[in-house]
Amino acid sequence: MCGGNDQLDARAVTAALDRMVKAKALCTKEAEMPDIDGEEVAATLSEKFHDELEDLTQCKAPTPRSVTYSGLSYVGCYIAKLTADFGCGSCEMLVTTCNKDNPLYALLQGQDRSGLCYPRPEFLALLNNLINLSERVATHLPRTNTLEALQLLVERRLERAPILSCPECVDDSHAKGSAALIAETFMRILLINHTKKITDSQDKPSNYAHKPPRKFIRL
Repeated sequence: MCGGNDQLDARAVTAALDRMVKAKALCTKEAEMPDIDGEEVAATLSEKFHDELEDLTQCKAPTPRSVTYSGLSYVGCYIAKLTADFGCGSCEMLVTTCNKDNPLYALLQGQDRSGLCYPRPEFLALLNNLINLSERVATHLPRTNTLEALQLLVERRLERAPILSCPECVDDSHAKGSAALIAETFMRILLINHTKKITDSQDKPSNYAHKPPRKFIRL
């Protein structure tokens, strides 16, 4: 490397260190977050949001001509496919449908190359209820074991959902398996989207004493 590049490298490192200090990215021992039990948080939130949790399993058919539900059909198709992989035909029939003429699946039909599982409108309504619940509960979740607390909160209610109750199962093991699958897969997606939204909204540029070099962008 020539001397000019070495100088640019040094300036880029200095600018990066300035940004770390200004953004307070270096955590101290006092800033460490305590470990919180997810079971206790789920029990507390279950009492606080009792009415919302009771309405969670009331899966009413959504509006057919809704862009929101059309986009949700992509995720519902994926989760319905995972549910069908259990090997139980009754569980698959509970969350899927053979009626593909509904305008609800307009976006999904454009990607269909055979083999897709079309989710029932009632199943999409259940996923939409989970979205609304997660938005209300998000501000009350702890900073540690967040996903665990959210999964425990909704999984117990999903086990009693009529749309997940398999008629061929006598011990509710299929309903518990489907509820655990939805809580693990879908709630993880919702939590990731929520954290990204917060990060983007709180992203603020740092003020520098001097203009950083162009090579700082490559660092």
